[in-house]
Amino acid sequence: MRRVALLVLASAALAVGCRESINCGPWPPFAVVELVETWPVGTDLDHADIRDTHVVWLEMIAGARSTIELEHFYASNEAGSRLETVVLALEAAADRGVRVQFTADKGFYERTYAETLDRLDAHDGIEVDLVDYGALTGGIQHAKCMLVDGDDLYVGSANFDYRSLEHIQELGLRVKSPEVGAWVRAVLAYDRALAQGAEPESGVPGKRPSIKAVLENATGKAGFALSAGFSPDGHLPDQSSWDLPELVAMLHRATKSIRLQVLSYKPWDRQGEWWPELDDALRAAAERGVEVKLIVADWSDKPGSIEPLASLAALEHCSVSFMRIPQLTSGEIPFARVVHAKYLVVDDELAWIGTSNWQRGYFTKSRNLGFFCDGPGPAEQLTAFFDGNFSSAYADPVAPAATSERPAAH
Repeated sequence: MRRVALLVLASAALAVGCRESINCGPWPPFAVVELVETWPVGTDLDHADIRDTHVVWLEMIAGARSTIELEHFYASNEAGSRLETVVLALEAAADRGVRVQFTADKGFYERTYAETLDRLDAHDGIEVDLVDYGALTGGIQHAKCMLVDGDDLYVGSANFDYRSLEHIQELGLRVKSPEVGAWVRAVLAYDRALAQGAEPESGVPGKRPSIKAVLENATGKAGFALSAGFSPDGHLPDQSSWDLPELVAMLHRATKSIRLQVLSYKPWDRQGEWWPELDDALRAAAERGVEVKLIVADWSDKPGSIEPLASLAALEHCSVSFMRIPQLTSGEIPFARVVHAKYLVVDDELAWIGTSNWQRGYFTKSRNLGFFCDGPGPAEQLTAFFDGNFSSAYADPVAPAATSERPAAH
């Protein structure tokens, strides 16, 4: 893809506004965290205490002074959509001298969505790179991330897709922290180097941080520890940041409850190889009396996908539900009207929120990002989010089936 010249102004005075909640100074020595959602229009899944994804993205872009770094699976825009306002905001940021860099998956660009990325790449001050995890590992660049000025960060399930800002349930975290931003920036730089055919740097910005954090606009609440976790194993600036072992450890720590929501859940990979690492941990928790609840998208209501869900639903102390988001009366929207959030809550105290579905390749072959939270705050908010979904009119319990056999690969 053609690389464009970058326009960088010496002064940041043209940037719009200042950090809205930190009195225009640098971030404090703790992370400030905010849960961010998209709720499908036409449903009652909106949460008054959680701001919308497109609102937060626009705010972050408007506050950019020097750099905006994005990494997304793909880009798919539509005229008049909420994403169009985001694209225009990125173009306006570039016009005022902010350096905009966008890394996307090469295979998906070539097979499916090129138009929006071509538009961005053609704009002065915006650089688009394509990373080929398909050739490298057999996986994809699946992260969804925006990093502004190195310290204002969004990571979550929302793709750079107009549907992800209006027609799909999405969930992410906005994190304000230069320490956390430095670690995510190291991952983004690694992928840009791969995309440009350069040797990725192996250095990391010090020890992976596990730092004190507080919820945005939640004064008086106890702090919690925040740390970042990434995939895939073998392609990280530091292997201690691999997220899969930490997720397994979280499940083994559960004593009361496990709440998990993902788009898809399978204990085997695309080649049909059995991979029960997470499945075994969930089953062990249920066997020791932990209340296990799981939500998946109704896209898994089909042969080859439903069997492991039905098997879990047959366990004592385990409940599984599909979420079914109805189409709008105005007509069907392809690849939308679905729940796409990815998060885990253990004992209302430990939480993970990220970009990985729970299948082997997302942890061993594909680029993904996420955060671990140890302590109250996000865990409590995510518990309420999950319970609202699980008890909603859109939840449809999966019928149990007493088998854990791996079906034939599909």
